[in-house]
Amino acid sequence: MRDVTRELRAGRDIPLTAPDERVEMVITEGANHELVREAGDAVPGVLVGRTTIDGDMDQLGAEVSVRVTISVLFGRRLADASRAVRDAVIDALGAHTALRVSGVDVVVDNVHTADKLEGER
Repeated sequence: MRDVTRELRAGRDIPLTAPDERVEMVITEGANHELVREAGDAVPGVLVGRTTIDGDMDQLGAEVSVRVTISVLFGRRLADASRAVRDAVIDALGAHTALRVSGVDVVVDNVHTADKLEGER
């Protein structure tokens, strides 16, 4: 929960592509972390722990790398869960930000049982 609290702070404003040059559009750094977290948590049997986004996010179209730690439901193939989280994160950031994702490192740091999954949601 400490990681979630830290990541939910607004943080810096990250530029978005605006439909008009007279308009400045941004998404907060915290919202980017929440996009990553929601994408990972949407994968069945996965709980996201810590998220890190590295790169020069202050520049429009910046290239970033993402690191996500996850816990996977016991019995689920770790490689499949990791691949699904990686794909979901790339899709979410691509759909909602102007960031270019150069890579997503998914680290499985825990395995949990179904009762843990229900307790967290």
